[in-house]
Amino acid sequence: MECRVGWVHFTQWTVNRNVEIIWRQKSRQQCCKLGDRNTKFFHIVSNMKRSKNIISKVLYADVLHSAPLRIKEAASSFFSALCTRPQHKRAPLGEVGYKKINVEKASCLKRPVSMEEISLGL
Repeated sequence: MECRVGWVHFTQWTVNRNVEIIWRQKSRQQCCKLGDRNTKFFHIVSNMKRSKNIISKVLYADVLHSAPLRIKEAASSFFSALCTRPQHKRAPLGEVGYKKINVEKASCLKRPVSMEEISLGL
């Protein structure tokens, strides 16, 4: 008797599971046909992101480039020129008007800081 009751519960569970699977498949089928409430929103968002992630025009050397090949050439020319420009020479520190320090003070800058100096600074 006990075995028969267990078999009935198992059969009922199997039937309920199959019914759930059928309803889930029908739901997916309807969603694929009609789309859900968010489908239009997600399509709009993805199209906006796609339009923002593209370079459609580039202004280089006072010329507007819109063809993909021309954009690539303009970008290449810009960065090549940027990397090959001569660096500006910086003025030596002596000519700016800073005072030079002597060797003794210079060696003092290289030594470790003592706890006494730290407490004085605070």
